[in-house]
Amino acid sequence: MLIILTGEIGTGKTTKLKNWSEKNPEFKGILQLNINGRRILCDVSTQESKELSTNSISNTVQIGKYKFDIKVMQWGSDILEKLLIEEYPKIIVDEYGKLEIAGEGLEPTIGKLINKSLIGSLDLILVIRKNLLEDFLKKYSIAENNFKYFYDVYED
Repeated sequence: MLIILTGEIGTGKTTKLKNWSEKNPEFKGILQLNINGRRILCDVSTQESKELSTNSISNTVQIGKYKFDIKVMQWGSDILEKLLIEEYPKIIVDEYGKLEIAGEGLEPTIGKLINKSLIGSLDLILVIRKNLLEDFLKKYSIAENNFKYFYDVYED
């Protein structure tokens, strides 16, 4: 099942999911935390984290004013790929963004997870900014009745 947590920038999507995941340790995956303006990628199950945002000029990808460390992005993708290979049934991905829309970032792994969730092989909770939701649904040809919203599945 594909479960989408969406909202505007800065509305607490990641904080809500982080708090929820602490009470539901059967879910594994990655969270993208914002700590003092720095983007941190965190492995949900081990709590290991690495700084995703960078000021470096090498090994980076830039989206708007933000630069992201490609090695850290690959680390996050590797975490998801391992869960995919192990056929882990409950996965969190925070977040699906502009890079993924463009086929970069956590792609192609995130695309494989999305496809498995659409056929019912796993429960995938995916964070997507509200302004990207329509593009995401078009990219994967997902109809409104093929996914659920986080708030409809998991209550506070």
